[in-house]
Amino acid sequence: MTPDIELGRFGRIVAGEDEGYFLHVAAVEGGFIVYFVDDIAEPSAGGDHWTPDLPAFFALQGWRVEWLDQRCEACCGTGTGTGTGTGTGTGTGTGTG
Repeated sequence: MTPDIELGRFGRIVAGEDEGYFLHVAAVEGGFIVYFVDDIAEPSAGGDHWTPDLPAFFALQGWRVEWLDQRCEACCGTGTGTGTGTGTGTGTGTGTG
């Protein structure tokens, strides 16, 4: 369920800290930001974490993630671009990659 960490794609945490929450990962200079919310459409709780090492962070949280087909439009566009989401930008632009 979490063999590959998907940048920009929403996932549901099915085991570990924050089980039941949704997350997505964005690349930023020097590391990654992991955003998490209780509901994708209408979030009322959530937060974010910065980490330089995604696999270690996911292991520390004990996360198993079921990756969804939905991408985060706010930081990754509509998913129709050719970029992979691993550039050096902050991930807040509206370009399509």
